[in-house]
Amino acid sequence: MAEALQIISGVAGIVVLIKLIMFIVSRKTWLEVVTRRVYGNPRFSSLIFAVLAAAIFYYLALELSIVQIFAAAAFMACMATLGLLQYSRTVSAFTKQVEKQRFSSIQWILIVVWFVLAGWAIYASLIA
Repeated sequence: MAEALQIISGVAGIVVLIKLIMFIVSRKTWLEVVTRRVYGNPRFSSLIFAVLAAAIFYYLALELSIVQIFAAAAFMACMATLGLLQYSRTVSAFTKQVEKQRFSSIQWILIVVWFVLAGWAIYASLIA
């Protein structure tokens, strides 16, 4: 199954390089061609990303421990936050809008999944 992780890693690397190059050359193109299409069709995009997340997690769990997976997730969260901090005013305005809204059913599912994964990671890190 390590081959599956190599494929996932390779595809992710290619997507990241394409995004970085497009973003450097023309932010407008990346935002119009990719970002607006993904966020413009949330039902379809949610389904695609849910399937991708489940498949990737499956292959990760075959090769890595939850501790390793969570450590990698912490690294990626730090990287994403560093990027978002450059848009702090926009993110702050966005969070003010979000705090007024109720959680959707998909968000509740994600909250439960995060609780389970976090509990599993804590158990594996500290108790097991």
